[in-house]
Amino acid sequence: QQALAIFYSLLGVSLLMPVVGALYLPRAGAREALASLAAGNLTLLVARFALPPSYAWIDPTVAGLITSVAAFFLVFSLRRGPFGSA
Repeated sequence: QQALAIFYSLLGVSLLMPVVGALYLPRAGAREALASLAAGNLTLLVARFALPPSYAWIDPTVAGLITSVAAFFLVFSLRRGPFGSA
């Protein structure tokens, strides 16, 4: 059951932001998706396996999703300029 939870956490963190970003931001590309995937998965794995027990209040999946969204929009804004520009 633990392996299944880790699998679905990785799946959710890997796919949620790249798919949603591609649907709602047509200018988003592969770099944003890859940055989102890498940052989210790395954060999830570090939060699940490397943090000491004193940080048990951090849910690894939520931390991975937040990092995934942040990485997506960071790369998106660096590649395309500020959100208001054409």
